[in-house]
Amino acid sequence: LEGVSAPNVRVGENAAGVRGLLASTSIKKGDPLISAKHGTTLETTSLDAKKAPRALKDAGYCDDASWLAAGWEGRLALLLLKARADASPDLKPWVEALPTSYDVPAYAWSDADVADCAYAPLKNTVASQKQQWAKIEAALVSPAAPLTKADLRWALATVLTRSFSGPLEASSPKQRLAVVGFAAWLAGGYVLGGFGEPETAIQGFVAVALSTLLSDFFVSRNEELDLERHVLAPGIDYLNHASAAAEADASATLDYFSDEFSVGAHRDYAAGDEVYASYGRKSNAQLLANYGFLETDNPFDDYVFPDAYPFPPLRGAKVTRTGFDERVAKAAVAHAGSQDAAREQLAA
Repeated sequence: LEGVSAPNVRVGENAAGVRGLLASTSIKKGDPLISAKHGTTLETTSLDAKKAPRALKDAGYCDDASWLAAGWEGRLALLLLKARADASPDLKPWVEALPTSYDVPAYAWSDADVADCAYAPLKNTVASQKQQWAKIEAALVSPAAPLTKADLRWALATVLTRSFSGPLEASSPKQRLAVVGFAAWLAGGYVLGGFGEPETAIQGFVAVALSTLLSDFFVSRNEELDLERHVLAPGIDYLNHASAAAEADASATLDYFSDEFSVGAHRDYAAGDEVYASYGRKSNAQLLANYGFLETDNPFDDYVFPDAYPFPPLRGAKVTRTGFDERVAKAAVAHAGSQDAAREQLAA
């Protein structure tokens, strides 16, 4: 794949027959598994929301209003559909290798299936996803658009199962280089023009360079700005999830200076082992809703009691692998009268 570096892994099938990435040689914890150049990915950001790309508007996929109404999922889906239609050499091998259908409930379940789901958190999540997809379809699918409802649903399922999100810095590498280059040009002109001493020019250049870096650093960490990027990265999306990788936060990150997304090894791997990434610290209900699978012995799994549960303190309460939180436990004991009585109510 163009722009993808993965010298120590290869595409293969794991023991369950699922495609993933396997170590082709021994890999040490912390070593890079795979990276993708930023320019070879599909990406939409919070700053892109108001103005649709000219190529999409010219091809009739959307206008500025429908681009905004589609939300980030719809916008990334449109970029994927345009890349598929263009069959660009850089992305064509990756696009052709994408699944043609998906098992995620929002894609595979009917409304009747959703209604029959007995676990409320999963049922509500899938219903919300289907409602959001219907909203996106209403914004983007029309007789004049070069896409069908089936096309869009496939693209939305691809985005749901294969994209990742993260904070957005204030400027791109190209913009940073332009700012620093302009500062260097001004500094050189300042000295050559006889306007001041070289030391003053150097101080000014360093100040501009540092302010650019610090601006990106603080903007990306300012939660009030809520600036995000959402990415489909060829190759990186071949990595399957493991909760152990989630515990180590082994997710895709953007290297600020090399301008590439990468995932590192959360542990040592031997040749032939499947290598993993983190999709986040998610319960099995979240994994099923967003990716279409469950994980045995998931340390982040939980259970939410139904609102009609006969023991009132547990109605709507969540229990994790480590038990109830202190507030729920105290309420259960207070309602039952003792710890033993609370346990009996729970067992009943």
